[in-house]
Amino acid sequence: MHTVEWVGSTLRVTAVRDAIQTFLGDKPLQATMNAEEAVAIGCCLACARASPTTTTRAYDLYEVDQRPPPPKPAPAPKPAEAPKEGEPKMDVDTPAKEGEASEPKMDVEVPEQPKMEVEPEQPKMEVEKEEPKKEEFVRGSLTPKEVEAFRMEECEMGRQDAYVIATSNAKNELEAFVYYVGEQANGAWKEFGSKQEFQALEDVCGQTTAWLYGEGDDVSKEEYDKKMEGIKVFSEPIRLRLVAKIKAEEEAKAKIAAEKAEKIRLEQEKKAAEAAKAAEAAKAAEAAKAAEAAAKAAAESPKPEVDDSPPAPVDEEKK
Repeated sequence: MHTVEWVGSTLRVTAVRDAIQTFLGDKPLQATMNAEEAVAIGCCLACARASPTTTTRAYDLYEVDQRPPPPKPAPAPKPAEAPKEGEPKMDVDTPAKEGEASEPKMDVEVPEQPKMEVEPEQPKMEVEKEEPKKEEFVRGSLTPKEVEAFRMEECEMGRQDAYVIATSNAKNELEAFVYYVGEQANGAWKEFGSKQEFQALEDVCGQTTAWLYGEGDDVSKEEYDKKMEGIKVFSEPIRLRLVAKIKAEEEAKAKIAAEKAEKIRLEQEKKAAEAAKAAEAAKAAEAAKAAEAAAKAAAESPKPEVDDSPPAPVDEEKK
């Protein structure tokens, strides 16, 4: 599936369009054609393709129907007919009594059959089937100036179609926004506006709805945009109060979370400092203990004897 094009008025409903878009996934719904005239244009193309007086570009149509075929009705029994001349006649007697077999009686008249002469079998000849030729697009002889004129006309038609689509979308958005405002006024916005504000909003929404289904059924895109701005004059102040409250709540939650994270960080740093201090104290204690043990070992070891006698006299003559 390469592209998905929607036609008709059903997909103007936002909920239906969103549901189909969710089903399609990453395939976006396109609206490059006039949704109201697409079916009629397709019928014209089909008629032109079937007409012998016009020539169109060759294309194929594929109809996909995933529904199971309906069951075929059972054939009705044929009524009994009277036997024709030359066919066997059957006379059925009344049923036999109990214990006796009943046999139908048949009177068969066999007419004489005429003799038929059998002709010798003719050899079969193979007939080659010709494949249907596809219709080809025949380009007429146009001057460059005419071709450029047609291109400009095509561009203008495309611009008009785009404007028609934009106008239709603006109308759908306005209608959806009116219902959205009415729903929010009785729900999430209820505590953020005064009674007078909601009364004015209800009045403008009612007037817009009546206008949409009356004079506003077929107007320009700018008219729909103007009506949208007229509703937002009354709805935006109420909506902004709700947005401000939600933003303040989110900021408060973020502040509480930041303070909690800072407290946890300080506690972790304090625990790390205490652990480092305890490790240094344990290391100092071990060093002191090792020094005390070395001093004690040195005190307990025997001292070497020292010779305090004077040295022997030196013989002067030998010297």
